[in-house]
Amino acid sequence: MLMADLSDLHLAYRHWMMGSEPVKVLELRHKEAHERVPTQMDILLFQSGQMGVSEHQRFTYLATAGMSTYAMDGPHKYVELILRIDGSWPMEDLEKLGKRLGELAVLPFREESCLVPNSLIRDESFPLFDHMNALLVTNWGIYSSEYLPGLDPTVLLLSLKPIYETEADAIEKIGVIEACRRFSEENISWYDPNRPVVHLYSLPNGRELVQEDNGQMLSALEIEESVRNAWKDIEKWYGENTPNLLQSLQPGASEQQLNDFETRVGFSLSKDYWASLKIHNGNVYVHDYCYLSLEGVLVNWEIMTNLVKRGDFDDRSSLGQGVIQNVWWHSKLIPFAEDSAGNQLCIDMSPGPDGVLGQIVYYETEEGLLVSPYTSFLEWLTNYRDELYQGMYKVEDGFLYKK
Repeated sequence: MLMADLSDLHLAYRHWMMGSEPVKVLELRHKEAHERVPTQMDILLFQSGQMGVSEHQRFTYLATAGMSTYAMDGPHKYVELILRIDGSWPMEDLEKLGKRLGELAVLPFREESCLVPNSLIRDESFPLFDHMNALLVTNWGIYSSEYLPGLDPTVLLLSLKPIYETEADAIEKIGVIEACRRFSEENISWYDPNRPVVHLYSLPNGRELVQEDNGQMLSALEIEESVRNAWKDIEKWYGENTPNLLQSLQPGASEQQLNDFETRVGFSLSKDYWASLKIHNGNVYVHDYCYLSLEGVLVNWEIMTNLVKRGDFDDRSSLGQGVIQNVWWHSKLIPFAEDSAGNQLCIDMSPGPDGVLGQIVYYETEEGLLVSPYTSFLEWLTNYRDELYQGMYKVEDGFLYKK
């Protein structure tokens, strides 16, 4: 396949901007003959005055043209970046911003990494946004992919949003799409360099926040809201891409079923998992695992707990690293998902001294318990939701496979 050249990209941007011409083109050129990175990059500056926008709503789009002259590793081979800044700014400042955007655009090629929607970049900042030291990468339309017109192979448009470090920390917990929803609800522009920090853990209507056992500032209402929104987004994606998975989603468990489960195992479920079960009681593939119904969870829990009681694991231990107990299994694990080989995902309701209550741990049949990157069920669920919208999965014969 032929990759786009700069003239193709300029023409595609003009079509995408409804015929508008850039007010400025920064031509960035460098020689790196031995590196597989774009050596010709244009930064196109489009301003709102060209689009009939009033003066008090003035903004500038800065768009890369050149990234897609090379193929990137990852699920999206050809991408270009757009950064928006609100307000009126001297052209000198906008040029500095554009040059920094060009520097960022070659990093994935130099580092043999990739840029994907719904992801975070830490320890990077832009001029004018220099008090924000992280970047959020999203699809141009957040939920839907948008491509520069008339190009083959297709070129995906990604939006960069400068954010504060505390916002990045929260986004890692609640997910990118949930964060975008909350920015919209609060009517705050991502693109205003002078905007305040958005407290993504806070709730509208003055609802009180409480300190959870895992250290997160969350309330029961916020947990329910976040879980509900995550499933709503997953259902939307399933409906558009793999309707058979949407149809396989089961209705939620009843309060009585949940109470009976807690009585049987002898401890309380985490709030986020409880909220999820009230929406869908398992029996669907999430990530690479089957998300089990309460009945399936109880069967697995009883099998493993009985093996512990019988002493089958007495001579085995896991490398807990302080995060999880140094045992092969314990009875306060909730095995909520499993794969075809019998490996399980568990919610850990009795972590090690350096762990957090409700964290996700892996149980591997050959290795025992292993640390996962997820500190909660909600984080695991929202990560899956975000990966769907990142384009990390492909559909074949009605089933999902990670690219």
